[in-house]
Amino acid sequence: MYVLACAGVCWLVLACFSMTRLLSFSVTLNPCRLSRDLHHIGIQIILIMTGIVKGNNSLDVLFDFLSRKLSPSDMSIFCTHLLRETQMAETSRSRTNPSDTYFRILYNWRCKEPSIDHKDKLREIFSAMERQDLIDEMEGFSVEQFVYTGLIVGPEESIDTVDFMAIASRLGAMYYHVVRFLGIEQRTIDQIEADYTSMKEQIYQCLLTIKRMKPGLTRQNFCDALYYAEHADVIETLNSKWKGS
Repeated sequence: MYVLACAGVCWLVLACFSMTRLLSFSVTLNPCRLSRDLHHIGIQIILIMTGIVKGNNSLDVLFDFLSRKLSPSDMSIFCTHLLRETQMAETSRSRTNPSDTYFRILYNWRCKEPSIDHKDKLREIFSAMERQDLIDEMEGFSVEQFVYTGLIVGPEESIDTVDFMAIASRLGAMYYHVVRFLGIEQRTIDQIEADYTSMKEQIYQCLLTIKRMKPGLTRQNFCDALYYAEHADVIETLNSKWKGS
């Protein structure tokens, strides 16, 4: 028990050190970010101490993957199956970004019913919807299947926070797929969206949060996430930047 406690303290100290280095970078770029970055660092320390922040959440990534396969026309009935109401299927977000709405429906359902077999319930729903293709997609899904095998300049080098500004300006409204693949929690995305109005800034802050969670994140890891989200254009942009550095 003593050894485990010491290991936990060491992990926390290392996490705080990494966060402090990133904070100093943020202040250098824009001193106005200081108070907000302190807020997010506080959240991350609490999440680390309580064990909420973990590695890649494969169930959330599966939900994100399925959300891109579902038809907007099925949203109301899908929402009724899971949440027994249609409110989330009737928002402006559901019309402008249906895949993200589908994910949020699935995420809220998981939070309300954390102890059930979610895959088994989804098999039942997809069968009722006559979507055997989604059952097959779900059965064959694995996070490990998304590995970018194309050219990456320095694949084992750590992703740099300087790269994030270039990425943030190119991802757009579909950035959720990238950051979820990299392991960020939806509650953290929601908090960042509440604190920042600019989508570019939201993306940048999400990427900073991931870097704090995973200081050893490599270029390969990041390109895997972009490959999963079908953002070959951003991989090309990053490779061009890395070649010139």
